[in-house]
Amino acid sequence: MRFAKENASLRSKFLYPALFLLVSLLLPVSTTAQIYKWVDQNGKTQYGDRPPSERKEPQLLKVNPDRQATTPTSTWEDNDREFRKRRIERQMQAEKEAAPVAAAQQICMNARHALQMLDGKVVFRLNDKGERVYMEDEERNAVEKKAMQDIATYCRR
Repeated sequence: MRFAKENASLRSKFLYPALFLLVSLLLPVSTTAQIYKWVDQNGKTQYGDRPPSERKEPQLLKVNPDRQATTPTSTWEDNDREFRKRRIERQMQAEKEAAPVAAAQQICMNARHALQMLDGKVVFRLNDKGERVYMEDEERNAVEKKAMQDIATYCRR
């Protein structure tokens, strides 16, 4: 019996404050305050929660205006859209800058491959009929010279 009483007091000790906290968090809190702004006889700007008695036309300032009344300069969607746009532009710029480098690397690789193929081997090519046509020494020297020029121009070490 004693255990049941201790359990009940313990439950009420933590249950009621937790329940009160939960209910207070779930209730919508809407605090709209009216703040007035005016200039007094000395020329100083004054602020208050009640309009001044000596002056009849204070300016009403909204401290917590409705959501519709405020128009944010930019929303998170606008910021995200601008970020994505800038990222795509940077990627396109990087691709434009990388294209000549990639082309140079491809030319370099092709020239090195051509030079390897010419190195001490009998080289041929296929004609339109699919028959082997062997390179003459002049053609071979021209291909080798072109490959060496391409390597010197496009291959960086």
